[in-house]
Amino acid sequence: MEFEKVLEQIGQIGILPVVKIEAREQAAPLAECLVRAGFPAVEITFRTGACTEAIREIKKKVPGVLVGAGTVETEKQAREAMEAGAEFLISPGWNRTLARAFRDLPYIPGCQTPGEVQEAREMGYSTVKIFPAECCGGISYLKTLSSVFSGMKFIPTGGITAETFSGYLKLPSVLACGGSFMAPEKLIKEENFAAIGERCRNAAEKLFGFHIAHVGINCEGREEAAGIAQVLQEWFGFEPAENSSSIFAGTSVEIMKEPYLGAKGHIAIAACFPERAKSYLERKGVRFREESAVYREGGELQAIYFEREIGGFAVHLVRKA
Repeated sequence: MEFEKVLEQIGQIGILPVVKIEAREQAAPLAECLVRAGFPAVEITFRTGACTEAIREIKKKVPGVLVGAGTVETEKQAREAMEAGAEFLISPGWNRTLARAFRDLPYIPGCQTPGEVQEAREMGYSTVKIFPAECCGGISYLKTLSSVFSGMKFIPTGGITAETFSGYLKLPSVLACGGSFMAPEKLIKEENFAAIGERCRNAAEKLFGFHIAHVGINCEGREEAAGIAQVLQEWFGFEPAENSSSIFAGTSVEIMKEPYLGAKGHIAIAACFPERAKSYLERKGVRFREESAVYREGGELQAIYFEREIGGFAVHLVRKA
């Protein structure tokens, strides 16, 4: 896979699990767990002697998982990881010698200071790891780096938890968050993949925050739609707000002036990071009506309908307000 495609896939997933595997036998079950949870990517660190065998095991037994090697500190480690099937390499810190040697490899150098980020950019790198992110200043530090290094993408890692990762992902410059919070060393060692799966599901809930934004009612014209809006205002105080195609009653009900998708209407599901949410759902087999996609002026996805209807209702994702 081309490196640009690798980076694109990491960005779509949003979370890059950083794991320490001590036995080859732990690798495939862990990867299968991540796939089931909708996070098919993993960075296996060179903090044990099982790294390359773990990479090889996953590539052999769990196709479709994006596998990389982390804590890469020597050219020998890089060569072994690539031979085992690694699709990307990540170093914990800035090493000028490695950065030059790995320029033609799928390499993400580690940086900590603005000077290191600047040197990485001058060498042609557009994506770097920021480590240790929390110790460096966390989200506020990333905001500052982003304002100075326009166009650079960052993968903050180090001290990031299930409670803090989503704040990093709100920064446009953050490609993904790395961390061990979904698959900590203790649970891998215990082979407690059920607990890891639960952590992944909790991370997905935190990442996307899926909830019903509004319900849509199909009408046969503006007069009918206005009448329904008036009733909802009289009964519940929902203030009407009209646009070219519908009348909103408060924020909970959208009354369509003309019939649209869905025999009975539609249900809007709000999501943070709708591009990532769409990719996440597609990995679970959900299909979308691409022709229904609505984009903001800046190119960000605002809304898109699912192919499948539920109980006569069309369903669409919408960017969380």
